[in-house]
Amino acid sequence: MKTAPRGVSLLEGLIAATVLAIGITGTLQGIIVAARQNTIASRMTTLSSLAQDIRLGLVGRSRAALEAGPFATTCRDLSSLSAEERQMLGALDNPGLLSPAPPLASTCAVDLDDWEAQVIPALRLTPRWTPVPDNYRRWLVYAPELDGAATVYIAVSMRNALLPGRRIVHTQFVGLYDAGPNGNNAGVEL
Repeated sequence: MKTAPRGVSLLEGLIAATVLAIGITGTLQGIIVAARQNTIASRMTTLSSLAQDIRLGLVGRSRAALEAGPFATTCRDLSSLSAEERQMLGALDNPGLLSPAPPLASTCAVDLDDWEAQVIPALRLTPRWTPVPDNYRRWLVYAPELDGAATVYIAVSMRNALLPGRRIVHTQFVGLYDAGPNGNNAGVEL
């Protein structure tokens, strides 16, 4: 005698549904992590591009013009920076940056967005830049002469959507030297 096909019992169906739910949950978590990583990578690319624009702006200026421009007019002593400004510079992630040794005691910071808002477009390092309030911030930290060269630390930061109250910071360093027989006569060496 033949028996009729049995089908799936309730218990087997529940077990299969549980296994499927666990698999879907793991897949969705992977997709969420990948999306976050893509967002962070996109933001870091944007920050790197903004810092590169500043570097290119520095190339077009002589050292004397920089020292008479942003570094002379709006350069602030590092001890006068607020905690929020220090965070914009990445100083919370790199505490030694804003604690210079005695030879670098004259190191100072320039809020590039504030400085460029005060000057005519022709004098700006990045003339096409339009500030985005409270999102992107651009800073220069200037460490004058040390063994014949000065250093400019470029910091571009943006709000971190994944960690409220924190900022993502991208930094680049530029060395300046006096133009001379071996120089490029622009006074800037990258």
